[in-house]
Amino acid sequence: MSQDLARRAVACPVWRWLPGMLAKHPDFRDVRVSHVGRKRMHGACRYASPMGGVSHAVVALPLPTSSDVLPDLTDPATLGCLLALVREAWKDPTLTTVGTLGGWWVESYDEFCGSTEAAALVAALEAVQREDRRDAKREREILSSCSKGEACGYNWREGGCRVENCPVALAMESPVLG
Repeated sequence: MSQDLARRAVACPVWRWLPGMLAKHPDFRDVRVSHVGRKRMHGACRYASPMGGVSHAVVALPLPTSSDVLPDLTDPATLGCLLALVREAWKDPTLTTVGTLGGWWVESYDEFCGSTEAAALVAALEAVQREDRRDAKREREILSSCSKGEACGYNWREGGCRVENCPVALAMESPVLG
């Protein structure tokens, strides 16, 4: 799995480390995250022992802010955590991935596809930010077209307007504005 894909995942605004993920740390072979605090993440790791062989340790590391520590997107537990992040970001607990000979995609969101399951999930994470920007743009367009502005009580995110036959609310029934 490419490190570029892992870097893209970590760069997403909705990314965060979850217990169970496997982190590739430059000083250790792998760190299995067991707890994530506000400033540190804790986990178990394997490392080359000074006496030879491999040793195990429990570590507390500052939360990674650089691309030196990346998730292992080939690890099944990390993939499950990535799926959980995508479900949370899209507010859809039923979201899942589907794989075929032609690649992977996030079910119900065909535009989030990739050659691997991880690639499809990272595409879905990256799209959250674009969708938020599109939502904000649409909200500005709607409020600017409403004669009463924000005072009319229209809240399109909550799905309605308190003004009967509001032209803005009626316009919401049309397809998403470009």
